[in-house]
Amino acid sequence: MGKLTLSRLPGQTIVIGANAEITVTVLRLRGRHVDISISAEDHVPVNRLEVYEQKFVERAPGEDGPGDT
Repeated sequence: MGKLTLSRLPGQTIVIGANAEITVTVLRLRGRHVDISISAEDHVPVNRLEVYEQKFVERAPGEDGPGDT
């Protein structure tokens, strides 16, 4: 897995995917906090890390999770 670190100013956007499936825009800076907007295609889940871990990582082996049948 690759990693890229970028500096962005408010109003600037990062595009992810060949067809711009995901865009991340810096809305504003508030001290140590950054407000961002994330746009993604409907089939692409967008979660905070702690929510992702609860949904997909912390479930027991063999247990059905979101989207499983």
